[in-house]
Amino acid sequence: LVRDDTVKKLVESVQLQKTKQKATLNLDSDRILFCLYREHPIRRAATYCVQSATFQALIMASILTSCVLLALTPAHRDLPGDGESVITLEQQRWIDLALTIAFTVEFLLAVLSTGLLGPRDAYFRSLWNVVDFVVLVFAWVDEFTLFEGGSLAKMARMFRALRPLRLMKRNVGMRIIIDALIDTLPPVLYVTVCAAVNVFASAVIGVAVLGGRMHRCSPSEGIEYPQGKVECAGAQVKGGLGGGGFLLPRSWHNPDAHFDSLEAALGSMIRVMFLKYSVLLEDVMDVTEVDKSPRKDASSWVAGLLILNVVVSSLLVLNIFVGFIVDGFNVSAKSEVSILYARFIRQLKAHRPPKTLPKHLPQNGVSVSARRFAEGRAFEVWSGLCVTANVIIMMTGHRSASDSFQEFIYWQNLAFLIELVAECLLLAVAYGPRGFFRDGWRVLDLMVAFGTSLGYILQNNTASQFAKGFRLLRVVRLLRIFPPVRIILETLLASIPQLGNVVLLLVLVYTIFAVVATQLFAVTMYGQRLGPTASFDSFGSSMLTILMIVQAGDEWQVMWNDCSVEPPYCTAQFSSAHVYGWTGPEYEFGDCGTRWAGLFFVLVNVVCACVMLNLYIGMILNNFAFITDDVAHIPDAQWSTGPSGDQVAEVSQKFRLFDAGTGRLPVVAVRAFLQSLPQPLGFLDEKGNMVYGKIERALEKLIRSELYVLVKEERERIGKGRFRSRWRSKFGGGLASSARFWNSVPYDQVVLTCLFWRMPQMVPVLVKAGRHERIQDVVLTMHALTLKEFLLKRVGRRKRQQLQGVLDEKRRLKEGKAEGEGAFSKESKEDEAATGEEAQQHEEGAGAVSKDAEADAGEEVQQYEGGADAVSKDAEADAGADAEQHEEGARAQGLQRETEAIEVVTEQDEVLGGPGGEVEEKGKEESARE
Repeated sequence: LVRDDTVKKLVESVQLQKTKQKATLNLDSDRILFCLYREHPIRRAATYCVQSATFQALIMASILTSCVLLALTPAHRDLPGDGESVITLEQQRWIDLALTIAFTVEFLLAVLSTGLLGPRDAYFRSLWNVVDFVVLVFAWVDEFTLFEGGSLAKMARMFRALRPLRLMKRNVGMRIIIDALIDTLPPVLYVTVCAAVNVFASAVIGVAVLGGRMHRCSPSEGIEYPQGKVECAGAQVKGGLGGGGFLLPRSWHNPDAHFDSLEAALGSMIRVMFLKYSVLLEDVMDVTEVDKSPRKDASSWVAGLLILNVVVSSLLVLNIFVGFIVDGFNVSAKSEVSILYARFIRQLKAHRPPKTLPKHLPQNGVSVSARRFAEGRAFEVWSGLCVTANVIIMMTGHRSASDSFQEFIYWQNLAFLIELVAECLLLAVAYGPRGFFRDGWRVLDLMVAFGTSLGYILQNNTASQFAKGFRLLRVVRLLRIFPPVRIILETLLASIPQLGNVVLLLVLVYTIFAVVATQLFAVTMYGQRLGPTASFDSFGSSMLTILMIVQAGDEWQVMWNDCSVEPPYCTAQFSSAHVYGWTGPEYEFGDCGTRWAGLFFVLVNVVCACVMLNLYIGMILNNFAFITDDVAHIPDAQWSTGPSGDQVAEVSQKFRLFDAGTGRLPVVAVRAFLQSLPQPLGFLDEKGNMVYGKIERALEKLIRSELYVLVKEERERIGKGRFRSRWRSKFGGGLASSARFWNSVPYDQVVLTCLFWRMPQMVPVLVKAGRHERIQDVVLTMHALTLKEFLLKRVGRRKRQQLQGVLDEKRRLKEGKAEGEGAFSKESKEDEAATGEEAQQHEEGAGAVSKDAEADAGEEVQQYEGGADAVSKDAEADAGADAEQHEEGARAQGLQRETEAIEVVTEQDEVLGGPGGEVEEKGKEESARE
């Protein structure tokens, strides 16, 4: 990180920008609202409430309630039919008031906690908070009914549609998608300007070429070219002249799409851009002269104007617009390092070790043997062959089959069903109920077995087809055998959670447009397309109509014409002031539309069709961008082109040796984990030898330090959400997996931390810059660990010296005891030898003495020898007792010192996994050896 000049420049620029911003604003971040310091009781209480999980849950429930209430609220307060609603208008008003008060309290607490504009994290520094505030202001405007009737009141009611945006603020996945869209705004803006210029230029040319030439007579019978406006007068009889006919007045009018004005020309060219131009193309090809009736293919060359606009605006500009939206989620425009890092993150998530605690697996002999057999290669091959054979035989089915063939098909299906049931029973015995349902493929097999068995039990054609469809699901299992197909399948499955956020975002956007449509066109009179099959009368019908426009390509340009109806073709307001002789209730609404209806339908197409639907494409391309690389990737031992899926799976397999089924690694096992991994992530070379020099020791210490920082950050997050942690631990097991290890880190963070320090060349520059603040804590923690290890080494050396002194003293006592016993035995033998010589001399010199003298001499000799033996035994006993006393005292003293030293070393923090344990083991080895 320090040697990377790019990162240093980036960090310095960020710090300089922050300094300039602070100097420009001249604000004190420790004080908000000019009076509330960081330790002020009011500010601390507000911060506690805002960060409380209970408070956030209440606000989320209020947002969901307001969204549901939004769908139930009618377009106008005095709209007839209020009794048919789930709740009455009066109840809706009281609920609205309560929700508005709740959101106001949230706003006040957030301001008291972070301030308005002063600090960096102030309330109005976030765009999402600004949107919340705007929605809150218009909620109070609607609550006090500041605008009664008219367009301002309708506009105030339309701001209710922004309520679902509150959900985006509290969903991290949707916020990421919105941020990606915001990143694409600059190029999208350029494309939008280009499209607008092209549409405007085409509209001006259309006004100049086709202005006033598209009128026609209706009904047109008998008014052919060169007749025109002058002849289109009077009336025409429709129907038979003999009876049943009726008189229809003639009119000289324009079609729905024309070029008589710039506004109408812009609307016509927008329809062409969105490929709704078939009727318009026929009309412009038949134009003749001003105030003259059209003639078929009289001006075919004018169609070139529309075709050119289709090529430029629709096929080029609009697709470039979509391309930039998709590019916001595509990694193809990123650097090679970013691609390798993103692919590694995807592989890391795909090979995350499952949280399967060993206690969940049965440990009896039958289950262990069954599990060993189920995890073998032979069982997998046999299962795959059975599925393949079953599918091939099912493919041979044909119409008008013989009875013998149908019987064969029946019995082979039954045989494979029995095999599948036996396979499910074997897996259930091997893994137990909890282990069985933790694997999705086993659940799929159980569903297939259940569905097929149900078909055999019911014994009818529908059930048989149903069972056949379930059996075909097993073909999906065969896809795992082929690596390219398996990669595509895994990528598709990994895309499902991410697509969930896109679906939720799309539903929210649809909801916003449905609410706006209900407020604008709920009471608009029916027209050519607007009617029972496509209307905006209620929230449900509006959602369905917008879905038909976006997904099915409904004729929204005809709805545009119907929703643009204005007086005198409609009633502006059902009241005596607008309708002569009105005797009914005075309403605040009429059945007219708005001249700005075209803007609504254009926004629906741009936002919902061109942006939101293409988010699917962008998200899928983002996940499938690595498929070609994974299939064609040639892995090497040093990960020079990034790791392969098998190499990441090997890392995950090694991780499972230390996590005890929790998905978390205790920090004390980091050294063992790294020593079990091959290079470049671990310390094992290609031959399996350990490479653990000075650099490896330093990197291991840095990795361990960062893991301690991650543990500290996790505990801080847990401390902030104590209520949420208790709730999860009680109902969902939030910290149950980590309770087995006190200092532990999840799998993703452990592997990424190893990657950051062992392979920094695979980490993008922006990721390195984002780790700048954490690196400072890591370095500080590393210094603390270094000092602690140094002190532990000194303590261990001192205790080792004390143990060595005890052992030396014990050795000297043993040597002294042995020397004392040897010297005393030698003196006793010399005295016996001297006594024998004297007795022999007396015998030789007194040969002539009498037997009495000889007997006296013998008695003296015996007395002397008996005294010598007694003296020798007493001396030996005294020496032995003294030696034993010295030995017992030394042994007791040595054992006491040895015990104290071992206790001192053992009491050291085992988190370091370092010299404390080494000293203890060395002390024990020396004691055993001595």
